[in-house]
Amino acid sequence: MTGWGWWSANALTREITLSTFLVNKFSLASSTLSFDAFVERIEPAAREETVTQLRMFLSDARCGDISYPIRTPHGYVTICSRLGRREFDGFRLVKCEGFAQCGEVVPQPLVAQGIRSGLDKVLVGQRRFTQKMLNILNHTFGADEMDDVMQEVFSNFRADILRVYSFNHASQTYSCVHESTVNGISFSLDKDRKEVPIDTTWMTPLLNKQPIFVDEVTEEKIPDAIRHKLDVKSFMAVPLLSKDGVWGYMTIGLFNQKRHWSYLDRETFWTIANIVGICLSLQKSEREAISQNEFLHRLFRNMPLGYFSLGIEQDKNGTVTDYEYLDTNEMFTRMVGISRENLLGKKHSEIGPIFVKKLDLQVLSRVAFQGEVFHTQGQMRHDGRHYNTTIYCPRKGDIVALFSDVTDTVTASEALQQSEQVLKKMYANTPVGIELYDKDGYMIDVNEKEVEIQGVSGKDSLLGRNLFEHPSLPKFAHDLLKQGKDVTFSVDMEGLKANSQYYEVDNYNPQRYLTIKSTVLRNLQGEVENYMLIIIDNTELYEAKARAEESDRLKSAFLANMSHEIRTPLNAIVGFSDILIETEDKEEQQEYIRIIKKNNSHLLNLISDILDVAKIESGIVDVNYSFIVVEEVCRQTIDSLTLQAQAGVELKFISDEQNASVFMESDPKRILQILTNFLSNAIKFTNSGCITLSYQVIGAEVEFSVKDTGIGLAPGDTERIFERFVKVDEFVPGTGLGLAICRNISDKLGGVIGVESTVGVGSRFWLRLPLMQQPLNIL
Repeated sequence: MTGWGWWSANALTREITLSTFLVNKFSLASSTLSFDAFVERIEPAAREETVTQLRMFLSDARCGDISYPIRTPHGYVTICSRLGRREFDGFRLVKCEGFAQCGEVVPQPLVAQGIRSGLDKVLVGQRRFTQKMLNILNHTFGADEMDDVMQEVFSNFRADILRVYSFNHASQTYSCVHESTVNGISFSLDKDRKEVPIDTTWMTPLLNKQPIFVDEVTEEKIPDAIRHKLDVKSFMAVPLLSKDGVWGYMTIGLFNQKRHWSYLDRETFWTIANIVGICLSLQKSEREAISQNEFLHRLFRNMPLGYFSLGIEQDKNGTVTDYEYLDTNEMFTRMVGISRENLLGKKHSEIGPIFVKKLDLQVLSRVAFQGEVFHTQGQMRHDGRHYNTTIYCPRKGDIVALFSDVTDTVTASEALQQSEQVLKKMYANTPVGIELYDKDGYMIDVNEKEVEIQGVSGKDSLLGRNLFEHPSLPKFAHDLLKQGKDVTFSVDMEGLKANSQYYEVDNYNPQRYLTIKSTVLRNLQGEVENYMLIIIDNTELYEAKARAEESDRLKSAFLANMSHEIRTPLNAIVGFSDILIETEDKEEQQEYIRIIKKNNSHLLNLISDILDVAKIESGIVDVNYSFIVVEEVCRQTIDSLTLQAQAGVELKFISDEQNASVFMESDPKRILQILTNFLSNAIKFTNSGCITLSYQVIGAEVEFSVKDTGIGLAPGDTERIFERFVKVDEFVPGTGLGLAICRNISDKLGGVIGVESTVGVGSRFWLRLPLMQQPLNIL
């Protein structure tokens, strides 16, 4: 079907073996033909030259194809032979094989009229044409060069127009890519240069790699509907081929007259079309390659990646000793701060390391000679930025490296790590408990505070527990969470007691009150991903509330007590003042005056305590520091209260003989106020025995102590005795503010206050203060 057959020539037997196709074409009785019989079949006028050309053809594989006429029973056929494989014995050719293509049968009269001259003309024309095409391939294939080639075609065919069309198989269209006329180049035919749908009514042979030869365009040969599109009276059209198939076609024609296209016309035009098609395909590929190369060049120069290629140097033992910079782009030169001119051709030993941590030569050796791909990250010395580096081997012995700036990523990663560390610390050290559950309600994490709140030995006691089976979670909370809603609820002592039945509790504390905030966590698609419970221990909020309620109760009791405490001395003062005016007895007057003074003093103390409480409430406590002798302060306090002790009670002072003259820096008035309060309370609650004031120096502190043999305090009262409005015995006069004021003053002076007591035995109130507020400079 292709018109090709194969042949084999044996120089030793001087025989030619032909394929079945050629045997049938020549109407031979056998597939074997002698050299002499083959020569006799060559057209006589061309025989001598053909034999000479055949000898050159068989001896030199570079001669290319050869064409000659062969006689058949139907007339002469042009054979185009192509050489394939050859065998030699030394320098002697013994066998060769090849292929032959048979053209159409040439009628006998044409041969008789002088086919030799026609062949000579064709050969000469083809030689000139192919020479022009070879010249064109070495230069840019522009319009002028194409017109030069086409003029050579016109000189052979005396035609009016020649066009080259290109198919677009994807869109099933075609367009004219070149047009030449006898008058010169014209691109005026816009209807042919735009995309036109492929017309399969007459183009099918071209699409199937077959030519179309029309001597006269008539309705019988070309449908009337498309004749006007061809705008010629006679034409030849042949397909243009490439390795991918038919890419277009070439046509030549006459505008106003018909033409008989001879066998030689057809074969010559098809040959020319093949050559033109090959040249156009080559140049199209070259243009695409140039365009691709330019694109890659621009990409290479402007891509946001640093690039260099290296040549590896080795010593005689194959050890990598150095490398040379073969190529680089502008981005890389900016990264390293060295111009391209100062990099290319230079060796690593000349330039020095570009990374803070240099590249290992042995790593480069594995990349260059073992094909290993190496990835690393490092900092450039020039700009200190971080770069991801990929090093690979495009060909053995060379290396290509690509650098991408990942400084922002590294910085963000470091910031993220720091944030994660902060979040982990917050998670671990937050003063609230946190429980995290998966979407099915199973606990996957818990922090240490929650472990402490729940009183378990560790996380393992809680992990894996199901949220929706937790006894502390009320049913309404279960329902809301399953609906994807947040919920807050409280857990009291009974709820915590139920927890101990759900998991093993090591340190059960029933006195806790908790607030639990339950939150539903969703992913970006809005689906439930986790449940998180935040557990707030409100036990101190509750205890504080209880204390506040107790304080309010005590304050109410205090106000009621104050009305009584103030009214009692005030009534005495008013009553005895009236009696004092009426009596004339001097002794009675003195007694009344003593009673009035005593109640005045009591009322004054009450008012002072109230004022001190007001100052405490406002945060104002006056402190005036001075240097004082400790023993003098103690004696002054004893002297002021000696007369107040009850009968049968001894009030005494014990000095620290080793530190009798020790002095301190503090507020003597405030120390006197505290010690007076200690002694006054001791006098109130001591009916027999003694009350002792003493002091001792302990390191850099001095401890004041008031010890009595009074009624003592119960264990539960020793802590609350220093709170405001607390009175151990409601029937004993007093505001319940004295010791609270003492503790506040002690804190202000930088000291500590406390009590030790046993019921029925007595109590010891003590105060520790620093001897010096600041180091004493005696120079």
